[in-house]
Amino acid sequence: MDKRVYFGLLTVILLVAALLRFLALPDFPPGISHDEVAEVLIAEDILQGEHAIFFEEAYGQEPLFLYLVAGAIALLGRNVLALRFVAAAVGLLTVSAGARMARRLFGPYTALVMAAGLGVMLWPIFWSRVGLRGMTLPLTLCLGAEALWRALQTRDRALYSAIVAGIWWGLTAYTYLAARGIPLLCGAFLLYVAIFDRRLLRQRWREFVLVLSTALLIALPLILFLRENKEIQSRVYEVDAPLQALRQGDLAPILENTWRIARMFSVRGDPLERNNYPDRPVFPDPVWATLFYVGALVALWRLRDVRYGFVLIWLVVMLSPTLVTIDAPSFVRALGALPAVMLLPGIGAAWALQQCSLWSKYTRILCVCILGGAFVLNVKLTVRDYTQQWPLIPSVQFVWQTDLADIARYLDAQSLESTVVLAGLTNDSMDDPSFDLMSRRRDLRVRWVDTGSPLSTGGAWIVPRAGGRLYVPAIVPVNALLGTYLSAWGITAIPHAHFTEFVSPPVLAAAPVSAEFAVNVGLVTLDVPEQLFAPNAAVTVFSIWEASDTSYPPLKIFMHFVDAEGRLWAQHDGLDSPARFWQPGDRIVQTHTFTIPADTPPGRYVLRIGLYDRETLLLYPLRNGQDFYEAAIIQVPAWE
Repeated sequence: MDKRVYFGLLTVILLVAALLRFLALPDFPPGISHDEVAEVLIAEDILQGEHAIFFEEAYGQEPLFLYLVAGAIALLGRNVLALRFVAAAVGLLTVSAGARMARRLFGPYTALVMAAGLGVMLWPIFWSRVGLRGMTLPLTLCLGAEALWRALQTRDRALYSAIVAGIWWGLTAYTYLAARGIPLLCGAFLLYVAIFDRRLLRQRWREFVLVLSTALLIALPLILFLRENKEIQSRVYEVDAPLQALRQGDLAPILENTWRIARMFSVRGDPLERNNYPDRPVFPDPVWATLFYVGALVALWRLRDVRYGFVLIWLVVMLSPTLVTIDAPSFVRALGALPAVMLLPGIGAAWALQQCSLWSKYTRILCVCILGGAFVLNVKLTVRDYTQQWPLIPSVQFVWQTDLADIARYLDAQSLESTVVLAGLTNDSMDDPSFDLMSRRRDLRVRWVDTGSPLSTGGAWIVPRAGGRLYVPAIVPVNALLGTYLSAWGITAIPHAHFTEFVSPPVLAAAPVSAEFAVNVGLVTLDVPEQLFAPNAAVTVFSIWEASDTSYPPLKIFMHFVDAEGRLWAQHDGLDSPARFWQPGDRIVQTHTFTIPADTPPGRYVLRIGLYDRETLLLYPLRNGQDFYEAAIIQVPAWE
C-alpha cells in the first residue's frame, strides 16, 4: 500500500476516533460516578504535595493515570472535562500506538483494521470516556510491543529499542491491576520462542535480557511496596473467588468463566452496565466478528511464526485477570487483552484481501467496500448504544448520578440566588465534590441533606435565614412524615423530570432558641406532634436547630427517652445534614423516630436531646455546662 494512502486512511480513522472520544465528553457518561470523583480527589492531593508510588484510597490505585489527571486539573481546572480528557487522550493515543505496532508486525492492512477497531468499537470508546485508569494499560502495552519488535527485527539501534520496550512494559505496573499478568506474558513468550524459534533467541538474547531487566528495574519499586503492604490491595481479595476455588481444587468457576469469555467476542459481552452496554459483545456486527475468528484461525495455522504466536499468547494471558475473577467477562479486567483482540480482525482482513486478490481486482474492491461499510455500521452502532440506549438504564443513571447532573445543569442555566440546599445519598462524602465537578457556577453556597433515604437516620431539611430552594434528586426519597410536617410551613414543590424543587419562605416560624450549645448551635424547639405514646408505638419527633457559625465538627444529635430516675428506655441518634456545610442563620430540621419498648411501664418520661462528635464520641455540652437539654415531658398511659 502506498504510504500516502495508508496515512490518509489512518488520519480519517483517527479523526473519527477523536470525535467519538471527545465530542460531548462531559455529558457522556451522563454525570459522574463516585469512582471518577475519587480519582479527582486523589489528583488534588497530588497537587497539594501528597505523592505516593501506590495510593491506598478507593481500593488502591496505581499512580500513572492519577499524575496525568493532576496535570490536567492544573491546566484545565477542576471539572469533569479535565478528568475525562486524560482518558480520552490516552484512548486516542492507543489507536495510533496500536496501528504503529500492527504495521510493524503485519503490514498496513492489518494496521488500518486494528486502528479502525480500536477507534470505533464500544469497548475502547467506553473506557476512553470514563475518567478511570484502565486505558493506560493497553497504551503502554502497545508502545512496549512496538519497541520490542523493532528491537527484534532491525539491527539499527536494536539495544536502544529494547531499553525503550522495557521502560514501557515496566510502566505497565503503574497503570492498572490487570498488569499483574505482564510477567506471565513475558515468561510464556520466552518459553514459546525457545520452542519454536531458538535461532531468534540465540541472535537476540541481549535484546530480550535488556527488555526484561529494564522492565523489572522500572517496576521494582512498586513490586517491593506491594510485597510489604499486601493488605492495601483489598479489591483483589474481593473479586478472586474463582481463583480461590481453583486453589481448593474446584474447577467449576474457572470452566464457567472460560465459556463466558469465549462468547464475549460475538455473542454476549460484559453484563455490567458499569463496564459496557450490558451483554453487548465486543463485535456486534457479523463482518468484524467473522474477521476476528478468521484472524484467530490464521494465527493458529501460522503458529510457528513468532509474530502470530506473540499475539495469541498476549490474548490468552491478558484475558486471565477476568478468567480468575468474578463477573466474567469483565471488560475492564480484560483491557490488557484489548490490543490483541483488535489485532486479530486485522490479521483476518489482511488474509481475506490476499485471497480476494487471487480472484480479481473487483473481488478485492468488493472486500474493501465491505470493510468500509462495516466501519460505518460500527460507528452507528456505537453511537446508538452508547448515547441513546445505555444512558436510559436506571442503574447507569444511579451510578453516574444523572439526577444530580440535571440539577447542576438547571442551576447553571438559572440566575437564581446562590444559596441552595441539595439532597443526596452520600452528602457527607461524595455528593459535594460530585456536584462541584459537574457545576460551572462557583458562586453557589451549597448545604447538604438526606431527606429520608434508607441510608438516613430519619431525614433532614434546611431553610436558610432568607429562605431558599431545596433540590431533591428523584433517586432520593423524602420522608413522608417530614414532607407533611414541612408542607404546613408554606414550602411548595415544583416537579422537574429528574428532581423536585422545593421553595421555602424566609426563616421558619418557630419559638425563640430554647438551648444554646457550646459548639455555636442553638436548639430552637423540639416539636412533638400529637400522637400515641404507648408501648410498641413508633414515635416521631422533629428537632429544629439554628446555626450561628461557619465551621463545625462532625456533629450528631442524640435523643433519649428516659424515666423519672433517668433510666434509658429508647433513643435515636443521627443528623442527616453534615454540619460542615451550615451557614449562620440556617434552620435545620431533623426527624427522630424511635419505638417505645413493649415493657415500658406507665408514667412520666422525659425527652433529652444533645450533641456529640460522631468520630470521637465526645459530648458538646450546653453553655450552662449540662450535657443535655430536657426538651419535653411525655406521659405514657396505663394499659389494661
